[in-house]
Amino acid sequence: MDLLIDIGNSRIKWAYSNAGKLSRHGGAERGSELPKQAQSSWLKSTKPERIVAANVAGDGDAEQLNQWVHKQWQLPVDYIKVKPHGFDLKLAYSDSERLGVDRWLALIAARQLEKGAVAIIDAGTAMTLDVISSQGQHLGGIIVPGLRLMSDVLKQKTAGITLDNHDVIVSSGTLLGNDTYSCIEKGSLYAVTGAIEHLLLRFASQNESRLSVIVCGGDAERVMAEINIEWQHIPDLVLQGMQIVKGAS
Repeated sequence: MDLLIDIGNSRIKWAYSNAGKLSRHGGAERGSELPKQAQSSWLKSTKPERIVAANVAGDGDAEQLNQWVHKQWQLPVDYIKVKPHGFDLKLAYSDSERLGVDRWLALIAARQLEKGAVAIIDAGTAMTLDVISSQGQHLGGIIVPGLRLMSDVLKQKTAGITLDNHDVIVSSGTLLGNDTYSCIEKGSLYAVTGAIEHLLLRFASQNESRLSVIVCGGDAERVMAEINIEWQHIPDLVLQGMQIVKGAS
């Protein structure tokens, strides 16, 4: 049994891989220390044979995980690195190391799930959209700030806007906002979904092949509910990619 860990910009997510299946998924907000929720969950389970991780958060978070894993299980952490070729996928980036490992893993999993042209949307701290051709060529992508990041930037950089306890803004269900908080929420949502719609429409106008859409990330359902397209929601897409890359047990 392997423990797969995805250390993202805002959250840490994990699952166990056993007999080719992912189970016991979990997640927690990242902070200055390894989340207590993650520690508690891992200690309740049997000692894994391997710990495999994907990390976009930086060296500090990796070192925290390394120390904890060594203390508890005396095991190393196997960190996944991006490769320009393999897994029936060829990257568009000339420097593959510049592509986030989480995006790469999502591409690999999506390629295994959809052999035709596919768009992969990760609606997280940043919203990324990547496209793979039916031949397995990564055509490139876009990155825009995610919903929370947009509101955080306004809070930090704009005089007179203070969100206070409204960091988590709940949609009023109306088209337009009627106070500062709902206006920020609506603007952030439309900026993200507008970018997605624009790119997908432009792609459709220039290509004859049908484009499937796979969505992951914490804001996936909220974002895609605003767009009138067919899509598959696969929350553990990155973890599935980890399982493929490492041949997790």
